[in-house]
Amino acid sequence: MGAFDPAKHPKWPAGAPDSQGGQFRPRDSDGSAEGTNDSGALLADATAPSVLGRDGIPDNLPAHVKDGLEFLESKINEPQNAQYWPFYQNWKVRYDDGSVDYGAGKHPLAITNYSPGGSLTTFYQDVTRDWTPEKYRFFVAHEFAHTLPEKCRDATRRTGTECE
Repeated sequence: MGAFDPAKHPKWPAGAPDSQGGQFRPRDSDGSAEGTNDSGALLADATAPSVLGRDGIPDNLPAHVKDGLEFLESKINEPQNAQYWPFYQNWKVRYDDGSVDYGAGKHPLAITNYSPGGSLTTFYQDVTRDWTPEKYRFFVAHEFAHTLPEKCRDATRRTGTECE
């Protein structure tokens, strides 16, 4: 196994918005880690996430992911699911046509970083598969579940880390 290469696997700097400091972040569209300066401070990001409640569903998402978000929104709009609306409204989503490599050919389809102010989900190019619409809808709902406070509590119990 080779040495860790921060250009291939950039991380969010300490103090990054949405409490994702130290976690892996998507590479820039050219595959570089140019989103930070020498001190690790975050620079302006041309691929800023879309806040669903403010910006709507991003145009650059694959069609099946858009469908999954539209389906999820229709379900959250049902009166019995009203408690989830604020989490959906503040959910930040983005698409990265790059790929994160966890070694041995393992690539995530999406990564969701929990934050009480609005979690961030990055969908990656590997999400393009030949699944049924129902499976994509389940996948998107699964990522949404990572935005809920219960997910933070579960992660705290497993890892011993604090949620902000």
